[in-house]
Amino acid sequence: MTDLPRLILASADPDERADLRAFLADAPVECVDPETPPDEPRGGDYTARATHRARTTAEATGEMAIALCAGLEVYPMDLQPGALTETFHAGLSDAERCQALLQRLAQTPVGQRITVGRAAAALATPGDPNVAVSVSIIECEIPMEPRGEGGYGLDAVTQILNGQTLAELDDADRERLGHRGKAVKPLLQRLG
Repeated sequence: MTDLPRLILASADPDERADLRAFLADAPVECVDPETPPDEPRGGDYTARATHRARTTAEATGEMAIALCAGLEVYPMDLQPGALTETFHAGLSDAERCQALLQRLAQTPVGQRITVGRAAAALATPGDPNVAVSVSIIECEIPMEPRGEGGYGLDAVTQILNGQTLAELDDADRERLGHRGKAVKPLLQRLG
């Protein structure tokens, strides 16, 4: 227990909460897991989904809440899975999800696997109808095989412009270069 204000990590995914906790390590808040999973939106874009999770969690708990929605828009797949990346082959392990994506692109050659990583982070305060939102985008592509042991989700098949996948980066570089960290970082000033 600390004297710092509490910040609820509005995510049902333990890997995403760990990511948020790492991004917020220097923020003057105590990061707290939700007692119940956040209310999940039924659709919407990245901003709408993150805003919904943060707002409903802040209202339900009476405490500040932060939420993240991140995904990959794969051009050869008509920008899918997009804001619903977290549900892409839900129920499978991360490795199996990566393989499912690679299978979908099996006939797509290197150089044509262009992808955009997008993320939106939302910070809500109870009683305040305005939710602070930050968005980010990174250019990437899908390699021919998964690489790396770090990260989560589809990080092992998200190759950024330096030639590494997000799963090959250390935590600090993943925060600095990845779409999730870039979305969260601007909200840190609102916490101090």
